[in-house]
Amino acid sequence: MKKQTCIVAFASALLVSALTGALMVNSAAANPSLLRYLLVRKIELGKQPLKGSTIPPSISFVSPENGTVFSADSVVFAFNVTPPKDGEISELSGWGCYVTGWEGKRVFVSHLSGASFSGNFTLTGLRDGSHSVTVTAVYWGQYQYTYDWDSMTATRSSFEISVSSKLRFTVDTTPPRVSVLSPQNKTYSEADVLLDFEVSEPTSWLKYTLD
Repeated sequence: MKKQTCIVAFASALLVSALTGALMVNSAAANPSLLRYLLVRKIELGKQPLKGSTIPPSISFVSPENGTVFSADSVVFAFNVTPPKDGEISELSGWGCYVTGWEGKRVFVSHLSGASFSGNFTLTGLRDGSHSVTVTAVYWGQYQYTYDWDSMTATRSSFEISVSSKLRFTVDTTPPRVSVLSPQNKTYSEADVLLDFEVSEPTSWLKYTLD
C-alpha cells in the first residue's frame, strides 16, 4: 500500500513539474523580456549620468516675472516642471520643492512622475525688501535592462538628476512720502505759482490736482 502511495505521489510531482515547466515556457514565449530574464546568469546594477539620448528635465517660473515689485506682503508663485524624456527609461519618480533666500530650508510641494507638472505655492508675511526663491525638481530613474549574451549578464543603470530655477522679487508695502515745498500755505497775488515737491523714493507715475 505504501509503495502504491509513493508511486502516485511521485507521478503527481512529475505532472506538476511538467505543467509548471510548460507554463513557464509558454509565459516566456509570450513575454520576451521574461525569457531574457530567465536566461541570464548575472545581474549588474549601477548608477550613471543621463544618457546622451535622454532629454534632461527642466523647471521654470510661470509667474510672477523676475524682478517684480509687490505692494502686498503675500505673493503667489506658479511654476512648470518637465521630466526627463527617453524611451529607454522604465521607472521614474521624484519630488519638487522650493527654498526661500531668507530661510534657506526646503519646503516640499509635490511628488513628481513621468508626466509634466504645474505647481504653485504662496508666501505670506513677507517683509519689505529684496527677496529670492528657488524651485527645484529632483528625479530618480532607471533605464531598461541591457543584455550581454556572451557573459549571460543583464545590466540595469539608474540615475539621479536635479534642476532649479531662481526668481528675485521685491516687497514694498510702505507708501512714498510726498513733501510740498512750493506753494506754501498762504495767499498768492501772482497768477503763476511754482509747484515744487519731493518724493521719498522712486515712483512709476506722478500726478497732481487743483481745486
